[in-house]
Amino acid sequence: MSKKLYYAIFKTRAGWVGILGSPTGLRRTTLPLPSKEDALTELAIQDARHDNRFFQDLIQRFKHYYSGQHVTFPDRLDVEKATSFQRA
Repeated sequence: MSKKLYYAIFKTRAGWVGILGSPTGLRRTTLPLPSKEDALTELAIQDARHDNRFFQDLIQRFKHYYSGQHVTFPDRLDVEKATSFQRA
């Protein structure tokens, strides 16, 4: 049985950002892009449910970060699908 995945697409001052994660942690983010569609394509989601509430705190921190504020990202990462090189 595969892990449930969630994603969010949201607008920042720098552009549209996408994030993908699981209950274990963050799997992928995009850099700011010109459109919502671009962020969705770049995120390359498969079998994930859209849920901004799942990432509410992270979304706010990204918005602050792209507004020029100092922000920390102590988030856990979900490296289940990562290669050995990526994990290192």
